[in-house]
Amino acid sequence: MPRPPNAHEISQAVALVRQRMAAEGNKGYVVVYAPRWLCGDSLTGDYDLWNSDYDGSGAPRPFRDQYQGVTDVGHGWDPISSRNPRILQFASDSTIGKQTTCDVNKFDGDLFDLIRLCGREPLLPNQDMLESWVQLLGEGGMGWPQLASHTLVDGFAAVGQKEGIRGFAPLMVRPMCSTRRHHRPDPRPLGPIGRGRPHRLAATRRPHPRRRLATVGQQQGITGFAAPAVVQSSPTSRTPGVDALKANTVQLVGFALR
Repeated sequence: MPRPPNAHEISQAVALVRQRMAAEGNKGYVVVYAPRWLCGDSLTGDYDLWNSDYDGSGAPRPFRDQYQGVTDVGHGWDPISSRNPRILQFASDSTIGKQTTCDVNKFDGDLFDLIRLCGREPLLPNQDMLESWVQLLGEGGMGWPQLASHTLVDGFAAVGQKEGIRGFAPLMVRPMCSTRRHHRPDPRPLGPIGRGRPHRLAATRRPHPRRRLATVGQQQGITGFAAPAVVQSSPTSRTPGVDALKANTVQLVGFALR
C-alpha cells in the first residue's frame, strides 16, 4: 500500500482477523502497530495500539541501557487516539546478547496480563514457588537493584566472571515488562507489597544471600553492586570473603529457596 491505512481500513482489518480467529476456534491477541508518526491521533475502534518512538534511546548499546533514557514516563507512552499504547518499540539498534541492531519493545503489563490478553488464564504456581521466584528473580522478575539489576543467579555469575572462573557470565536478557499505571499484578501471593515474605528467611537467623552477594560484588568493584542497609541484624551475620562465597554458592541458592 503506497499510503498508511486510514482509521476505517484498520478497524475493518481488526474485525476480519477477530472473525477468522473466532470461526477457527483460535485464541489470540490483536494489537495494531499504528505509531503516532504514521497514523496520527485519528484512529477509532476498541483495539490496542503498538507505538514506536526512539526518543531517549540514544546510541546503539544494550537495550536496558537504552530504556533508561526512555523510561516508563517517556512521551512514547503518551495516549494515542485517546488510549495508552500497550506496546512501545523504543529502539531499533539495541544489543541483545551477541545480536546487534535489534528492534526492542516493552509491553505495558506483566506476563500474566499478556497471557490473559491472548485469551488464556495463566497457570499460577503455588505460594511457596512464588516466594522463591521473588527471592531469586527480584520484583517483577527484573532483578535486584543492589545487584545491578541482576537476578540472584546472574549476580553469582557476575562475581564469578569478575574472579575469572571459566564459564561464569550473567545472561543479561530478561523479559521487558512494565508495571506502569494500573497494570500491576496482585501483590498478595508475593507477600507484603509484592516483595516476598522476609520472615521465612529471617527465621534462619542468617543474613540474606542477596545482601551478602551485593557486599562481595561491591568489594570487588563490580559496577552497580551495593549492599542495602541492614534492616534486621543477627549475632551470626558476617560478610563472607570471595573464597567463602565460591564454596557456598549452592548453600546460598538453597537458602534463598527455603
